[in-house]
Amino acid sequence: MKSAINATSIFVAAIAFSSMLGSETNVDKLSVLIIEETENRSSIPPVQLNAIFSNSWKEYVDEQQGQWRVLDQHSDIQKEQAWVVNLFDLKRDSLPWLIVANKDYSKSCPLPDDINGIMKEIKR
Repeated sequence: MKSAINATSIFVAAIAFSSMLGSETNVDKLSVLIIEETENRSSIPPVQLNAIFSNSWKEYVDEQQGQWRVLDQHSDIQKEQAWVVNLFDLKRDSLPWLIVANKDYSKSCPLPDDINGIMKEIKR
């Protein structure tokens, strides 16, 4: 009986957590947001900077009928679409930062070092 209660508790917690992520991001399709500090571009490793501006990940998102944006951390997001505002407001610990979300999943993490890392996160 005790293990059934624990399994039920874990299931309920997982459902609550996944629905919490969905309400936090409020997206219905693949959505990718990269947040950077444009004044610090000279301190970003060239491979990572090239990855930010690579067409590879942008074209992939477009092919999936997704949406994407690259914004400075000080951008005025009031005129942006709701999905951008929702993702932009998620907690981040450093820059550049990557947020990938869809209706079932979201991940907010430091931007990977190269295009392969970015593609890996986007294709999850």
